[in-house]
Amino acid sequence: MKKNILIVLILMFSISTKAQNPCNDSLYKVLKNTQLNHMTDREFSYFQEAEKACASYNQTKLQEDNKTENIKKATNAYIAVAVISLLSALLIPLIILQ
Repeated sequence: MKKNILIVLILMFSISTKAQNPCNDSLYKVLKNTQLNHMTDREFSYFQEAEKACASYNQTKLQEDNKTENIKKATNAYIAVAVISLLSALLIPLIILQ
């Protein structure tokens, strides 16, 4: 029974931390401003893992932002084409009938 509770707690913690920016971790911020020769082995190990997680998060965020920007550009282009097509469809018959 205790193992099940522990597993549930670990899963809840891991799910909640995935949604958060690892670069905003308070211990990571403190360690980032600490000289390496003043860190314990455990602190240095934590710092290295947090540094990797932060870099990975930033890379993923940059890729997502680029995708979002590309989608916006494509959407704007499609809207422009649709508006031009609609105006052409309305104006060409008027020009031909004159």
